Amino acid sequence: MKQNRHTRQKILEASVEVFYERGFLGAKVDDISNKAGISHGTFYIYFKNKREVLWDLVEQTFNILFEITEAPWEKGSFYNSLEESLRGFFYVFEKHVKVIRCWKEVSLTDPAFMELWDKLTRKITSRIQQNIEHLMKTSLCRDCDPVIVAQALSGMVEHFAYVVFIKGDDYAYSLEEVVKTLADLWYRAIFGHVPHF
Repeated sequence: MKQNRHTRQKILEASVEVFYERGFLGAKVDDISNKAGISHGTFYIYFKNKREVLWDLVEQTFNILFEITEAPWEKGSFYNSLEESLRGFFYVFEKHVKVIRCWKEVSLTDPAFMELWDKLTRKITSRIQQNIEHLMKTSLCRDCDPVIVAQALSGMVEHFAYVVFIKGDDYAYSLEEVVKTLADLWYRAIFGHVPHF
């Protein structure tokens, strides 16, 4: 059983590298098998095809990305909660960028992968919206349309992550500075004033 998990994990790790180096369309099962140090036949014991491998990788990444943004914003430390959520999202995005880049590539031609990305975006946006709605009910933030604000804020973060980590645009700022800047923008958008420390 332990050997099975180990072999399966080797296939997943090798696939990440092969997909990143060759792109999903250019990757072959033989490339993955060679990279993993297994036979061609062994691959098919664990996976039907390379698409199934990518789906498994994408589902793992989906769960990690959603989990990191799931924590509610804590009363009395909303700014810190925003920072922590953003920091976690960027950390996970950067750590799993090889899978995310492949996921985005395949999404252009495979509706199931596109739907899974949309599902992740909707879940994260919905979580932001719920936090804003809760703050509005308790009169802790300014009156706004939580749907529009949540979509705008999540879109800003997703676009920034795409530009920096997937496109690879150069930026002269540390990730910590980016997190603080975006948290400040989020805070001002939601509360209508500069955060107080």
